[in-house]
Amino acid sequence: MADQLNYPDPRGYNSLARTDWPYVLNAIDPSFKRNSAIGHALSLLTLAYLAWEILRARKGSLRSDTGTLALAGPASAISMLAVYHHHYDIGILLVPLIGYLSHPEFRSLRATWWFVAPVALYAGLYPYAKVAAFADQIMGPISVLFTKPLACVVCIIALIASCFVLHRTLQREGSASPVDGWRRRREDLLEEGHVD
Repeated sequence: MADQLNYPDPRGYNSLARTDWPYVLNAIDPSFKRNSAIGHALSLLTLAYLAWEILRARKGSLRSDTGTLALAGPASAISMLAVYHHHYDIGILLVPLIGYLSHPEFRSLRATWWFVAPVALYAGLYPYAKVAAFADQIMGPISVLFTKPLACVVCIIALIASCFVLHRTLQREGSASPVDGWRRRREDLLEEGHVD
């Protein structure tokens, strides 16, 4: 029903702004089943990419502060996009934001600033209700197609930027192909006596 708070289309009168893939897709074209399937596919593709990055990482690189912190950004962003959250839940992205800003190796990456700027502006400075009311006065009811999905757009930018941060961080610490990563892990386990 279009008057529910969790309605997956921004056109719903009482629908609160959400951060999931289908919500932004429904703003473009409200086809709930199709957009839900696309959202699941995008989430699976993202998780596959993250798995690929993890598998090709050198042993111990994700145990370091920088490796773990680099993974925190994409993990937080995909959690916001894969399962519906409301716009005020975007505060979870402040955790990797603070971590990124506290390490000089992250501050030197352009992708870090692509993560920091939209998240900080939206989570820290964006007065959602005031902007939505102002946009409604200027644009009318169509304004919800811009103001409500904005949190989702911020999460998408944060996801892409943090994936670049993860890639560059693991690349700096030395990565290989996933097959080489599996081989190294198997050799390490053999040396430690965990595998026969």
